[in-house]
Amino acid sequence: MKKTIRTVLIILLCAAAAFAGGWFAARGAGPAEPQPEKETALHAADPAYEYLAGATVYQLSAESDALILQAFETVKSNISDLLLKCADEAQPDWQLITDPSGENEMYHDGKRVAIICDVDDTLVNGVNYTADILGNNGDWNNAAFSRFLMSDTCTALPGAVECMNFCKENGVEVYYLTNRYDQGYKVGQSDSRGSYDQYVKEHGEEGTYVSTDGNIIGTSVYQLFGKSMYDITLESMLKLGFPIDDSHLIVNDNKLMGGSKEKARQAIIGGCEDYANGQRADENSLGTGLTFSCGAHEVVMLLGDQMTDFTDAFDDGSMDAAERRAFTAVMAEKFGTEWILFPNAVYGKAMDTGLAYGTEKLFQEYAYTK
Repeated sequence: MKKTIRTVLIILLCAAAAFAGGWFAARGAGPAEPQPEKETALHAADPAYEYLAGATVYQLSAESDALILQAFETVKSNISDLLLKCADEAQPDWQLITDPSGENEMYHDGKRVAIICDVDDTLVNGVNYTADILGNNGDWNNAAFSRFLMSDTCTALPGAVECMNFCKENGVEVYYLTNRYDQGYKVGQSDSRGSYDQYVKEHGEEGTYVSTDGNIIGTSVYQLFGKSMYDITLESMLKLGFPIDDSHLIVNDNKLMGGSKEKARQAIIGGCEDYANGQRADENSLGTGLTFSCGAHEVVMLLGDQMTDFTDAFDDGSMDAAERRAFTAVMAEKFGTEWILFPNAVYGKAMDTGLAYGTEKLFQEYAYTK
């Protein structure tokens, strides 16, 4: 077994070295905040190694699985504490009611109790997709990601399905809030199954993905697969066994809504009517624009693998890595109670800020002796 793992890692390293330049150019992602000069940042000789190391730690370490399982056990423990409140006659503001269909519904001060969960690398293992890219010289775009979501390679994280069903069975509503988006290809982008240019040549530009300023920026997932990202996500989550329906899934399309989830979180907390669900009229199987409506909720927990799954304060462009850590200490009482964080060693602010400032910043911040 050990020899097999070593062999796999060697293959992945070789693939990463050959593939890094094209992948990172296609990925087009990076830290939003201003970055220091290149020579002061910390990077491997080949940038893909950073992602390879992170993916390896995430996929092959017992410690990573244990952290994930620990997080879900914390969620279940917190829900169990709420059930005790519902059974305590001295706390009448907490109630567990069984509706006529036999479903449990938990209430606090007359509002349904709920949790809000990120999807990728909080409930679903998106690093499988990253590993495929690194190991097989794969494609980094939303067309390839959609194919991954529709494949058997897309799996739930350890304990995720059990935990979400535990919440639902005990009367807690589960809302799934993801920043997945419908853009399949950027203009000029291609992958192993075709390209935007090829699609336009065969079908024309009608219905292509258009930005808010009216510029055509790519091909939609719906055009490529006959399903929107909403459809694909819902089908995938149901297949994995999550208790989900179209009244509890919000695809906060980050190409239309921006990266912030705060507006969607507040829509669930305060209640909303016909909240735009990140879809355009011609990009879902119903042929109509998708919207979301709900009453006010008592949101008791947020689950995510990025700090921005909890609050936009962590995405303040003025914060460097040390300031984000200091702010984390200020918010310490929320972790494990209201905020449940999952490990992510592959992408996001944890990687961006950690790598951006490198050893020079590290030595300055903590006054290491030379």
